[in-house]
Amino acid sequence: MIVVDWHTLTAAEMAPLYAAETGRWRRELAWDPSASWTAVELARTTWGLPGLLCLDMTGAIRGWTFHLPVQERLDVGGFMSDSAAATAALVDALISRAGSPLRVGGLVYAAAPDLTSVLATRGVPHVGYSYRLRQLDKARTSTRKTEERLLTRSPRMLRRWSASDIDVTGELLLESYERHAGPIGAGATLDDWRTYVTNLVRHDGCGTLSPAMSRMLTINGSPAAAALVSVIAPHTAHLVQIAVHRAHQGLGIGRALLTTVIGAARDSGYSAMSLLVAEDNPPAQRLYQQAGFVERGTFVALRAAGREAGAAERIA
Repeated sequence: MIVVDWHTLTAAEMAPLYAAETGRWRRELAWDPSASWTAVELARTTWGLPGLLCLDMTGAIRGWTFHLPVQERLDVGGFMSDSAAATAALVDALISRAGSPLRVGGLVYAAAPDLTSVLATRGVPHVGYSYRLRQLDKARTSTRKTEERLLTRSPRMLRRWSASDIDVTGELLLESYERHAGPIGAGATLDDWRTYVTNLVRHDGCGTLSPAMSRMLTINGSPAAAALVSVIAPHTAHLVQIAVHRAHQGLGIGRALLTTVIGAARDSGYSAMSLLVAEDNPPAQRLYQQAGFVERGTFVALRAAGREAGAAERIA
């Protein structure tokens, strides 16, 4: 296997690679990433977004990836290969560019053969995320009505989320994850979380954020919980985050908020909702399993220290 810079390809030569990956995501994840690939290609051809191709001895493309240098880290925004050998070659090249396996970050769909085992043998810190999907029926259940009453009884107030909530949502995420790594890595600061939420609003790496389906809960006028929902395909909504302030955890608010946003997605005409849940978060796994979310695939979070956000979230 040979690894080369992806700028050797023209836009026309890259198009089939994007199309193949778009087809995979649509089939396997009910997710349409075509807008993200358009943004990635624009970044590749305009300001030189770094990326790599893996070629076999005949010159055929067996894999590709792209990444974004951030301070001393290398955040990977996508990773595709069709063989274990191509996976290993690309991971080795990324580590070489990063300067250390401890400096590789990002969140990627783990469809590449042997990706997790290669990351483990190379010493790249990582954790798996289960990608789960639930089909949404059209019925308004009595459970949803009960959950909504829980969230709206005084002094609680439930409302639509808005861009003016970016800063307080960052604070909620910091409080919610506390010392856990979460989606942006261990040691994340308040500024890191605010940047993460800002990127969700401005970019399409996790879909197009929908304030109409997202919710903010206040108690006595102070933010207590939030749920962020995006659109990742014409018929699929995506639960990006649920955060409950530590002072209000254990009261059923997270479960009620989940029921509410599922209902909001259904009312908005979506027939499915997806989400990501970390393999090292058993309580959340149980919650989503009980709510009817079924695993459809796996993502891998590459845990470089001090990671702010995935490359795809900033570029797309």
